[in-house]
Parts: sequence; C-alpha cells; structure tokens
Amino acid sequence: MPNTKQQGLATFGGDCPADTVNEIGEEFESHLKSHDINDSKIAVLNKRFGTLPKLFDATDTAITSQSGIGEETLDKVRDADPANGEPYKIVKQDGEYTIAEWDLKADDRSTILTGNEILNALLRAGNLGHHSTISKRLAEWAKTHRAADDSTTDGSLWKSIYNLSPDEINFGGLYDPEETFETPQGPVTALKEATTKANALIAFCNETERKHILSEAKSEATAEIKSKIQARKKARKQKQLQEEFISDPPETIHGWELIETTAADVYAYNGIFQKQPSVISLFEDEEFVRVRVFSHSEWEQINQAVTPLTDELNRVDSTATGRTPETLQEGATELIDFLSYNETTAEELAGLAQPI
Repeated sequence: MPNTKQQGLATFGGDCPADTVNEIGEEFESHLKSHDINDSKIAVLNKRFGTLPKLFDATDTAITSQSGIGEETLDKVRDADPANGEPYKIVKQDGEYTIAEWDLKADDRSTILTGNEILNALLRAGNLGHHSTISKRLAEWAKTHRAADDSTTDGSLWKSIYNLSPDEINFGGLYDPEETFETPQGPVTALKEATTKANALIAFCNETERKHILSEAKSEATAEIKSKIQARKKARKQKQLQEEFISDPPETIHGWELIETTAADVYAYNGIFQKQPSVISLFEDEEFVRVRVFSHSEWEQINQAVTPLTDELNRVDSTATGRTPETLQEGATELIDFLSYNETTAEELAGLAQPI
C-alpha cells in the first residue's frame, strides 16, 4: 500500500528530472512565501533541502539546526506542510499487519503530545486506570503484531510498547526536553524513541476501538501546541516592546508623561497614583532593578540632591509596584503593566498643580 503522506507531497514536485530544478525552486519559494517565511530564510532552507518534500520530511532538529532558522520559522514550515500532523497507523491487509502510513519525520511535537494525552486518558479510564493494567493491555496488543510479524514488516512500532516505563505511563510523559544527555546524539535518540512510542499508542487506539480517545488526544495536543505557539509569539512581542522601551521610551504610557532625568538609565513618568500627583521610575542600583512610585515632593528632593540619582532614589520613601525585575527589560514590562492599572487621564494630568 502506498504511503499517503508521500502521495500528498507529490503535488510539490518530489523527485523530478534535472531540467525542472529551476521550476521546483520557484515553487519552493512561492509556497513558503505564502506562509509568511521571508526571503533570507527561504534561501537557507532551499540550499539545505532543495525541494518541499525533503523539507517537510526533515525532522524539527534538522530544520532548526540551519543558520538563522528558529522555532518561529519551524512553526511556519509545519503549517506549510499539507500533510502536517497526519498520524500513521498499522493497517491489517490480507490477514497480516503492515505499516502502511508511517512517517517518523512527521510533526514530532504533535505526535508525542498526542501520545502523552492518550496515556493520560487511559489512566482515567475506569477499566484500565493503573499503569500495570495498561501495560498488560498494550503488551497483549503488541503480541498480536509479534505473532503476525514477518521479515517485510518493521517491528519497531509494536516493540516500543515493551519499552514504556511505569513513570511514562503514570505521568503521561514520553519525552522531556529538559533532560540532560551525555552525548550529542542522546536527545535525537530519545526524541525518535518517544515518537515511536507515541505512534504505537495511536495505532493501539485505532485498532482497539478506542478511536474516541485518539480523537480527544489529538484535539488536546493541537490545543497545547497552539497555546505554546501563542505563548512564544507573546514572549517575542514582549521582548520587542522591552527593547524599544529601553532604547527609545515612549512619550506617554496610559496617560503618564515621560520626564527627563539626570541619569542615562533612569526612566521616569509623571501622572496620578491614588489621586495624588506622582512620578514612577525604573532604575537599576548596585543590587537590583527597581520600579518605584514617588510623590511629587519626594521627587523634588531627589532632583535637588547632589549625590548620585540612584542613591537618592533608594534613600527617599517610595511605593514599590510589587515585583522585583531581574533586568531593565523586565522592569519595563513591570512599569507598563503597573501603569495599565493606574491610568492617568488628560484632565488629571492638566490639573497637576506643579508639573514636573
């Protein structure tokens, strides 16, 4: 039986004669551009992989190991793959079991997360809910493949069931990205083993009338991936805003107005806090990064002092915003978040008796 993933990719060229190389390059470029991948990254991917089928067949590690290719581009590449996330399954054909739609290089993240969710669901199931019971049922399923196996059938799928540990079953964790390995090959091997186990669990659900578990697991995995992608996007956006604040702080933030200070890395905004004219300042002393709120009178004392500004900022009474940032960039987020809950209106700012 043909591999349906490869059939799906046939529309993108596949193995083509040498005289169509330029045409494939154009198709490679246009398809990736349509998924918001920029020219420089397309050039890197094209140089390494050359065709869309080879790119889509590559592992996550192979893609992100290319210069300038990170998680964001990887997400876009996986989105561009028309067969992305299609799980393989064992198919019973002519009384024997064959792996007909198995591609280890499909989306590792989705596959492993689906496997994790299947284990969690099996633990919750009333008739299977202990790891020893689950292991026994999985072993019985694997045994049917061992009995039907022959020299033409890849046995790594069902054999992986015997390598599922009690901890993996109990905690629904087939792969730990934080695990440390003694050799560079260690994480690659662990990822491959986890993917194989996950796909074995997918096949188990397909063949034992537990497709409802598989469907729910795939939905949970998809939702988790989307959540992680959104979290990464939010983190990138936040980092961009932080860097912009440090290099060029905005004139106003939620009604608070930027004011000049006598030190380069001290940022200050004038506004209203708890109905009182106030100044909020972001600064770094010898020990910590701080975000503090001062009254106008306190700020005037600071400006009139002859000692270094940061010394005065620590000496004068002030109100802490709550958290202690580790960097000025994190402090910028703390300041902006604090002002979002303490907005100053234009009328309030205009009514300040003694503008700073």
